Amino acid sequence: MNKPVYIVFAILLFLTSCSRCSKKLGDTVGESMGEFSEGVAKGAEKAFDIAVTPSEELKKEGISVGKVLLDSDTVGHDNKLSVYLIFEKDYNDVVKVIVTDAKGLEIGRSKDSISAKSGDAGYYDFVFDKRTNIDSDSKININ
Repeated sequence: MNKPVYIVFAILLFLTSCSRCSKKLGDTVGESMGEFSEGVAKGAEKAFDIAVTPSEELKKEGISVGKVLLDSDTVGHDNKLSVYLIFEKDYNDVVKVIVTDAKGLEIGRSKDSISAKSGDAGYYDFVFDKRTNIDSDSKININ
């Protein structure tokens, strides 16, 4: 080992040998790790903020979109969207979700028959083929 590594090791050994120093060091490391974890979580949430565009037809039907959650299947592909739909009017029809990649190529399609009353809202799951992997630059269209 080189000299700087020995110095760092000696300082850590000294600090952990004193119980008061050890507690303070532990508190500092714990706080730093907590702040780091919180930053990573916020960064990941921002990085995967999925752009969802409802069609004009759905808007006319009184449907708006709230939060969209992305989940993965057992293989690890991000291929399940949970979309929070808000209904201003009664609705009884099929909702289709189409995913395209950054180049505009379609990579997945899913649909669900939905029956909702005016004032209803909730999450609806759209599961895509296991080969579909929704990325942060994917575009989601709801028809």
